[in-house]
Amino acid sequence: MSKQNGFFASVLVLSFLVLLPTLMNGWTNLDDPIYIIENPMIKKLSWESIQLMFTTLQVNGSYNPIVLLSWAVDYSILGLDPRIFHFTNLLIHLTVVGLVYYLSFKLSKNIKIAFLTSLLFSIHPMHMEAIAWVTARKDLLYTLFYILGLIMYFNYQDPKYNTSRWKYFILCILFYILSLLSKGSALTFPVVLLAMDYLNKRKDLKLLILEKIPLFILSIVFTIISIKAQKMGEALQFREFYSIIDSLSVGFYGYLVYLIKLIIPYQLCSLHPYPTPSGNPVPWYFTASAIPVLLLVTFCITKIKKNRVLVFGFGFFFITLIPVIQVLSFAISVTADRFTYLPYFGLFFIFSSGLVWVFENKPKFKKATILFTIVFFTFLSIKTISYSKTWKNSETVWTRVIEYYPDYFVSYVNRSAFLIKDNRLEEALEDCKLALKLKPDYYLAYYNKGYIYDRWGDNEKALLNYSEAITNKDDFFQAYQNRGILNSNLNRFEDALLDFTTSISIQPKNPFAYLNRATLLKNNQKFNEAIIDANTAISINDTISNVYFVRAICYRETGQINKSIEDFNKVIFQGSSTVNTYKERGILFFNNGDYNSALKDFNSSIKLNDNESLVYIYRSQIFINQSRFEDALYDLSRAEKMDPNNILIYLIRSSIYKDRGDFKTALNEIEKGLMLYPEDVNLINEKENINNSLNLKIE
Repeated sequence: MSKQNGFFASVLVLSFLVLLPTLMNGWTNLDDPIYIIENPMIKKLSWESIQLMFTTLQVNGSYNPIVLLSWAVDYSILGLDPRIFHFTNLLIHLTVVGLVYYLSFKLSKNIKIAFLTSLLFSIHPMHMEAIAWVTARKDLLYTLFYILGLIMYFNYQDPKYNTSRWKYFILCILFYILSLLSKGSALTFPVVLLAMDYLNKRKDLKLLILEKIPLFILSIVFTIISIKAQKMGEALQFREFYSIIDSLSVGFYGYLVYLIKLIIPYQLCSLHPYPTPSGNPVPWYFTASAIPVLLLVTFCITKIKKNRVLVFGFGFFFITLIPVIQVLSFAISVTADRFTYLPYFGLFFIFSSGLVWVFENKPKFKKATILFTIVFFTFLSIKTISYSKTWKNSETVWTRVIEYYPDYFVSYVNRSAFLIKDNRLEEALEDCKLALKLKPDYYLAYYNKGYIYDRWGDNEKALLNYSEAITNKDDFFQAYQNRGILNSNLNRFEDALLDFTTSISIQPKNPFAYLNRATLLKNNQKFNEAIIDANTAISINDTISNVYFVRAICYRETGQINKSIEDFNKVIFQGSSTVNTYKERGILFFNNGDYNSALKDFNSSIKLNDNESLVYIYRSQIFINQSRFEDALYDLSRAEKMDPNNILIYLIRSSIYKDRGDFKTALNEIEKGLMLYPEDVNLINEKENINNSLNLKIE
């Protein structure tokens, strides 16, 4: 193995060992549900679904079709098992590390610089968020294609590749497009190419700009697409700044924090909220951070002709951070660790170049340089391994944020959402209360409280908290939905109808709003109105099986039997083969006299759940029709254990014994029924018939 291959292999092995714990992590409620878990777009891998990914302008305010495609591939392998998603993230990261090694070597012609730069890139704890958080794959993929594009551009301008240089330029453009299709932050690419021209001393400025015009056009186009997507998805959460100086101060503060965290990675967590409310002045240290940043920029300007590596590295850092530096704030977090994933390459390149320069040119500092490198890299590795555990699940993620920002109320509500799913309702309720102490009008805290009381069956407290959530946010779709469902369960038809109708006015394109109103209407025998809502839901999204189930029931109740069967078939075809679907379709087949089809459905229903008494009762009648009386009696016995108060059991079993001529046992079954329902007309009439048969037999 050559020396270069040995360095490269060691980087990948060390990286894998340090990052291996990420494979043990699960999902978080930090955007994973909306992008992946609840996203139907990634749950089908076909030409149609791929086309949909590229033609759908936004998912949660982002246009990232390449990322969606990668998640769809993961899902096609192991479904929603988080291990495959984390494995893919790690695999992409290791690929990026390899490309960083290759690019660093091309830029420096030094194996040691390539080794140190790529190792820093791989194990730095500030990069953990991009690796351990599945949703942050956007950063991994856009960086992957971005660096591939830089490598192609390097080859394009390298005289060694003169005969095929335009091939590399075309590949450069292609990888840039793929980077843009992964994340809009890639739009800085053509400016970074100019920085590479500077590093490589290309001097024809007019040519340098002209050749990049197609790239600048792509940047403009995708900037427009990104802004439009974020507006459509309501992802832009603009912060109202007190002044222009405050706005600029946030940018300077972000740059300074990222510079400091390169050496001292402190307060590592998923979210860093603003220290002051929107519209209020930022703290003094935000404004003061402009001083060291501007001094650094000034220093770099003085080194433009003397130290191209230094200027290129800092230039790369400053340029690639521009799309995510919060001067025009579009998020609730003032900084985000993952935003450094690509920009840190520039700083790592400077840092590594400096270490190698000292090592090779200052013999008396050689041992000290080696010792510092080992200690610093070990420190980063330990920090990274420790931080990876924070991404185990939503509880650990938000507990970490609370540790650093105990006054940030949103963290408590997000942790409570996880605790609710984990059925730790008491703890979840405490988190909601803590959030309301910090922000008494926070609608999500009331919503989660309402949901907890709903789960406990405390209907009045649940309704009160859902109503408080709506009072504090009158367009809170989900609160109207949940309150509507609760009102429906409490048989408050008018209140439930008003809630569902209001929710539809808030989100007229939400199929679940129509589904819930259709269910309410169905339960109140308004079948034709329910069918209209079901049709609307299907016109919006034709993949929701529950809509077809509700419409099937309504078709059945309005005598449209064939349409009802068609809808039940669609439910089963979509893979939602529930007990109720087979049961209800089986009953339809039974009533139509299609006993063979009915028997298949009842058998399927019992396979899924053998505790449905009605299914056994219907199946027993099919067995009677087939003269399988012992099987019928067995089914009726099973049904009796589950539902001993169902008089059908005694009437049917009585009929079996009566047909056999065993009138005494038949009469005994009727007496059992009469003990439960002494005034039931059917039981009384059947008793009289059996007594008449007994008298005739005696005579």
